[in-house]
Amino acid sequence: MRLTSRACRLFGLAAAIGASCALAQPSPVPGYSARDLNIVAGNLSMIIVPCEIGAPAFVAKHAAVFEGYRRRHASAIAHVEGKPEHAAMVRQMKSPQGIEQARAMAGAFCQEKVVPNLARFARAADSRFATPEGSWDHLRASLAAGDRAQALLVIDPGYPPIGERIQSASASDLKAMASRMGVLEITRSLPDRVVAVVRGADGKPKGMGVTFQSYFGEWWVADGLEGAFAR
Repeated sequence: MRLTSRACRLFGLAAAIGASCALAQPSPVPGYSARDLNIVAGNLSMIIVPCEIGAPAFVAKHAAVFEGYRRRHASAIAHVEGKPEHAAMVRQMKSPQGIEQARAMAGAFCQEKVVPNLARFARAADSRFATPEGSWDHLRASLAAGDRAQALLVIDPGYPPIGERIQSASASDLKAMASRMGVLEITRSLPDRVVAVVRGADGKPKGMGVTFQSYFGEWWVADGLEGAFAR
């Protein structure tokens, strides 16, 4: 079981940037874990600010997403923007020399493929996904109904193999996945991560277990579904 491979990587263009590798620490912003704050800080420094400075036309095109993200995370953004190092970074990017750096970063990160995941982080937390069990039940029901879009709402965007499998599967394959998911039994619970065993109809564990990762009040499946989907 890979407990940290996705939690401790920079998500790059696949999702948010700046996930923390450290153990959970007390957060100075109510409603945000230390890891959530690191994600917000990473998105600001790697996507939002460089796009606002270096690619204003791109930001204007996707104004609803960029404005929605700033609205959704206003308290966390205020905390990050209050740090001297962040303010210094913004000043540097706005300088005659820094504007070229901002444009270079914008060329790398201000792309259409970034927008869906930024929009995903901009929406309000869905109470259906407030627990790993709720997300698991939603995934099962969505697959059984052949609803790919709903199923992907609880798949970590840093988990591309499963996202791609769900996107390409036929309706009958999606139903088969749902029928094989089994019963979830949580075995380890941390502030930002939960590990669970999946038991089949015979009561035996399937695969090496499933990992859930917390993002802004929701729990998404981050690893282990291959075993859960196995016959």
